[in-house]
Amino acid sequence: MKNILIIVLFSILFFSLIIEAQVVFDYGVKISLTSSNIKLTDKKSNGLFNSDDFYNGVSINPSVGLFFNYRITENLILESELSYIQKGSRKTMEVFYTTIDNPDGDGRKTDYTYEIGVHYLELGLNIKPTIQIGGISSYAIIGSSLNYTLQATNVMKDKITEFIISYKLGLGANIQTIINIPMFIEIKYIGDVSEFYSYDYGKFWNRVFVFSAGINF
Repeated sequence: MKNILIIVLFSILFFSLIIEAQVVFDYGVKISLTSSNIKLTDKKSNGLFNSDDFYNGVSINPSVGLFFNYRITENLILESELSYIQKGSRKTMEVFYTTIDNPDGDGRKTDYTYEIGVHYLELGLNIKPTIQIGGISSYAIIGSSLNYTLQATNVMKDKITEFIISYKLGLGANIQTIINIPMFIEIKYIGDVSEFYSYDYGKFWNRVFVFSAGINF
């Protein structure tokens, strides 16, 4: 909790100073939908099951964030972000139905859902080169972020990496000329530069696609 407060307070102070210095030309809110899964490397088998069976599912989750834009040149924007994002995986599979009295099962199957969820507070910085295409301002997104782990489920807490650095690649477009509202849409891929978790079955890496809609104030 202390680390969370330090990050939030530092971010508020940083953004307040740059707004006061009038280097921000706009800011706003992003609402996103994330599609994440886990890449497993250095796999180790326990002889009972294939670990990929549990970890290669897709988890869909909401995300929300604040952003601030700074114009470097006419066609180049620097963006800072403070976001909440969840990463991980979720998979539902059929398993044999067992009981204490009948540990080998009776041939019946039941659905079992296994989910790893890692919740992050993300502080990001992106470069956005822009271009006009058919009257619409479009841009690329190239950036990185520092992620602080807020909470994690179905993992050993002492084996979680508390801080993770990620890279971002994506595309976006301002659609104000279409709907007459200062909105934009984006799609980004986020990958981590190191594993977020290491356990008996291998090393766990996050992979996330982010679909966002935002509004400029």
